[in-house]
Amino acid sequence: MPTREGLLKRNTWRWIALLAVLLSGVAARTYKPLAIPAGFDQDEMSEAYESYSLLKTGADRWGYRHPVYFVGWGSGQNVLQAYATVPVIAFFGLSGFSTRFFDLACGLLTLPLFFVVCRRNYGERAALLSTLFLALSPWHIVLSRWAVECNSLPFFVLLGIICFQEALSRRSTLLTAICLVPFAIAFYVYGIALLVVPTLMLLLLMTEFRRIKADWHAWAVGVAVFLTVSAPFGFFVWKNYLVKRSYGFERYLPVSVPLIPVNRLHQLLKQESTISNNIKFLTHALQDHTTWSQVKLSPPIPLTVLALAAIGILLTMSRAIRSRRIPNPLVLWLVAALPVFLIVPVQINEAINIYAPLLALAGAGAMALWYKLRRVRLRPVIVTILWCLFAFESGWFLTSYFGKRYAAQSAPDFHPEMKEVLTRLQNIAHPEDSVFLCNLLRLNYIYVLYYNRIDPKRFQDAHTTYANPDFDQYVFTRVRLAQRSGPVTYAIYRGETPICENPSEVRVVGMFETGRCLAPLPFIGPENSPLY
Repeated sequence: MPTREGLLKRNTWRWIALLAVLLSGVAARTYKPLAIPAGFDQDEMSEAYESYSLLKTGADRWGYRHPVYFVGWGSGQNVLQAYATVPVIAFFGLSGFSTRFFDLACGLLTLPLFFVVCRRNYGERAALLSTLFLALSPWHIVLSRWAVECNSLPFFVLLGIICFQEALSRRSTLLTAICLVPFAIAFYVYGIALLVVPTLMLLLLMTEFRRIKADWHAWAVGVAVFLTVSAPFGFFVWKNYLVKRSYGFERYLPVSVPLIPVNRLHQLLKQESTISNNIKFLTHALQDHTTWSQVKLSPPIPLTVLALAAIGILLTMSRAIRSRRIPNPLVLWLVAALPVFLIVPVQINEAINIYAPLLALAGAGAMALWYKLRRVRLRPVIVTILWCLFAFESGWFLTSYFGKRYAAQSAPDFHPEMKEVLTRLQNIAHPEDSVFLCNLLRLNYIYVLYYNRIDPKRFQDAHTTYANPDFDQYVFTRVRLAQRSGPVTYAIYRGETPICENPSEVRVVGMFETGRCLAPLPFIGPENSPLY
């Protein structure tokens, strides 16, 4: 039997190991946060500018007051990240730090929360391994270092799971009343939660039905609170996906529920075959090969960890069959995410709910393998090989991501030169000039709004729409540019069709050519690319 001194030493080393794992995760997420990736994606700038508009006007950039869902560029955008960023922008201004702060904070908080959830369901050693896999996971490192709306979803689902389990174990009336709130908040994080979260909650209800029934009064309050928090989003779904109409009473609501012009679900369903797309996704190590979401030749989860997760899945299935018990909430989360693969073509964003459960199962699989190899003489050799493979894959990602490889790979998506481009346009533009930003640049107007810190009221007063965001001297398509007369200050991609024959003040900035024309060439034929 171990002595008290031995137990203290063992616990001390476990805490040291956990601290080392957490610190490694913190370092990977906070090192040069604005330089890697350099520049900003249009989704990041869109959410940040919505926050800026909410702060300045109480409305989004199109004038909807306190919307429960943004119109965005026509197909909509979820609101939680923008609302959470408002106080950060109020304190720090519209900056790179404030733009990425919320997702970075959620990414950092996910690390200890993930350990707590895994320890409760798999034990301390498996939880430590799973947290290590998460801390060095390419998927979660990338997720924590830039700001798109879906990135905080794993944090809120994990928070919902731990609150649900704590409410069951403590039987606290207050905790039970609020334990489902994180699940309700998840609806405002990312649309895919509408498919996953209700399924997960139903599975949790089935698992713990007897305990919930025994304290049904408290849980009835919890369900009522959940429905209250999620009601605005529920009304948005009803209005946009079922009845497709507005109601007179909406003028009395404290929030606005806009009708979205472009149905995002229909957009997804119009893409290539769901089954073939998703088979490709699954057989390519859960990656979609988008340059903004990962490093080339580095899967979101290292292949070694995926192999351990497969062991964890097989172990879970075996135990569930033998014991005839429903698995723990982490496994149920994975099960709840699987129907998404049958409905929409997935990328990493749509598949965001599968990565954290797989990392949890990888820790459980690693510990199961360790115990299975207890009587195998080659156990140290096998374990060493697995550690070396994991270290190699993690090292490859870290050196690629924080080195020159990812900077070159991501530049076409994040446009690190854009601030210089727009500053150059401001410097050479005359008061009478039209200012044109390349229409081949997706959501080109958002770059102007974000980098130039355009007053949202000024943008709204120009009666802009998502289909025509032109305001003041700024023009964003060649069709509308040709309808204007007079000189033009422009920025277009190098090698693109020129704006005029003999431009002046020409300078190349990164991927763009900037200059000034006395008059644009006549517009002939269709646009090279649609604005959106």
